[in-house]
Amino acid sequence: MKVSFVGSGHFALNVLRFLDDFPFCALMTQPPRPRGRGLRLAPTPVGSWARDRGLRLIEPERLEGEEVTSAFEVDVVLVVDYGRKIPGHLLDLPKHGCFNLHPSLLPRYRGAAPVQRAIMDGASFTGVTLFRLTDRMDAGPIFGARPVEIRTLDTLQELYLRLAFEGSLLFRELARAVRGGLSVALREQEEGLASYAPKISEVDRLLSFEGDCLKFHNVCRALSPEPGAFFDYRGKRVKVLSTRPEPCARGEFSGEVLDIREGGLLVSCAQGGVWLLTMCEECRTPVSGEAWARGRRIRKGDRLC
Repeated sequence: MKVSFVGSGHFALNVLRFLDDFPFCALMTQPPRPRGRGLRLAPTPVGSWARDRGLRLIEPERLEGEEVTSAFEVDVVLVVDYGRKIPGHLLDLPKHGCFNLHPSLLPRYRGAAPVQRAIMDGASFTGVTLFRLTDRMDAGPIFGARPVEIRTLDTLQELYLRLAFEGSLLFRELARAVRGGLSVALREQEEGLASYAPKISEVDRLLSFEGDCLKFHNVCRALSPEPGAFFDYRGKRVKVLSTRPEPCARGEFSGEVLDIREGGLLVSCAQGGVWLLTMCEECRTPVSGEAWARGRRIRKGDRLC
């Protein structure tokens, strides 16, 4: 059985690591793009992983040409977090179809940021779905799905790992069925249950102490470690990478520093308060909330924003 892997981002890399023993005949990812302050060309996470292992890699600017076509003339193509729509003429090439691992329980959270949006919404569970790709975004028939709990302190990075593991098991089920010559049963999605998870914007990343402490906490963990949620302090952008909500905390005003101890910085919100545990100021090394406050000479009663 010949299977190709098509993916780019961190979720795709996590899935690929859990399938490290699987004999993919081709790996395809997006080409290197300018990244960082120096805008140097950098490979995708999947591209970097493949290069480190000396694996043959396809990095096309356009989804055309003999090399791309050959990667799709296989039994199955697994697409994960590729970041680009696969055109219809390629979807028709694999004998058993192109399948996508999507980190939500479809049809809920279709779109670019399903895990981030689920955490931001305060959902208690999500999941991963393996479905056959069609022309419509995340709307193809489903092979299988697995639920995954969202724990109170889960960050995006931690949840990605558990979703990737469950997704890798789903793909192994599909591979066994295809290899054994079994029929692959698919079910249509229920359109009436569909919801959408648009790409994270700069506005989504901006933190405010004027709301509920649980909402503040959920936004921080949904975007940690990248791209990171932030607030502005004295003209500097400060990322908050880990937090702990304190619903019973009370202050005289939102953004008031209530306590500085045990590695954290407790700040009041309009409802409750939140411990800022790990912070990073404009490209510097992440430090504890307490260390950041000491370095900035912040005291109890000060206002952060």
